[in-house]
Amino acid sequence: MSRLTPVLAAVAVICLGADAVAQPGPPGPVSVRATLDRTAMWVGDRVGYTIELVTDAGVDILLDDLAADRLIIEGGEILESGTEEEARGTRRVRRVRHTVTAFGIDTPAVRIPAFSVRYFSSAAVAGGAGAAPAGQVVVPPAVIAVRSTLPDGPRLPDLREPVALPAAAGYAGVARPVGLVLVAVAAVPVVFVAIGAGSALRRLWARRGTVRPRRRRNAAVELRALAPVSPADHAAAYERLDALVREHLQLVTGIPATALTPAEVRRALEARTPSRPHEEVETLLELCERWRYAPDPPASSPWSDAVRRAEAILRRRR
Repeated sequence: MSRLTPVLAAVAVICLGADAVAQPGPPGPVSVRATLDRTAMWVGDRVGYTIELVTDAGVDILLDDLAADRLIIEGGEILESGTEEEARGTRRVRRVRHTVTAFGIDTPAVRIPAFSVRYFSSAAVAGGAGAAPAGQVVVPPAVIAVRSTLPDGPRLPDLREPVALPAAAGYAGVARPVGLVLVAVAAVPVVFVAIGAGSALRRLWARRGTVRPRRRRNAAVELRALAPVSPADHAAAYERLDALVREHLQLVTGIPATALTPAEVRRALEARTPSRPHEEVETLLELCERWRYAPDPPASSPWSDAVRRAEAILRRRR
């Protein structure tokens, strides 16, 4: 298994420190700090990853941006999460703790890329202008080195052979052809099983072309069946619309749409297919977030118009 060399591991420890992976950000309404309780781990170990945000009075953050399903963990996974808050003078401290582990024996390191956390002004929300975030802070990336007891070299030591082998018995000459016959007899059932498996694979491949259109039709039918009336109904309907659009984009394009903000989704789509416009995706996802998080609903956004735009996105094949 490939892993960090001792020199690279030492450099990583010197650069990241004994427990911290990021220093607090520049002064502002929100400061962020990310820490690890260890910078190296064995396969299967658990490492605590803590994100601490300190906000000024009258500033609130969007906790959904710190949820486990929004974080991208390269080479590992999150086992459990927890949050806590405390007051520090006039400022408020929020901590989100994730337990990270890795089970792949060929993983040299677990990487957590940088990501954005949005924050809002409570004064703007109270005045009815809380439909859009006041800004965002970036949580720096983190790296956890993964250690292994396997040797670094790709080649295992040679097996030792006896110095002198005894002469084979006379009947050993017929052992090879008899063994080949037995192998051929045992392979006959395997051939029939392989033929049956090939037929099953062909049937699955023939059905593959109908799975995605059926999923798109089911999503469109589900959206058209919703008929929100009250603000609470609208918030729930837009939450479901947001989930269906993000799952579809992640399925057909491969981008982690469920873990990105609307602006990040648009940039990821533009990087993949720059020849196509993607502003309507960002606009629709921002509308969903306004219905979910803003204290007052948008002035004019009929549900039928949102469904029509969502169906146009769901018809995309790439």
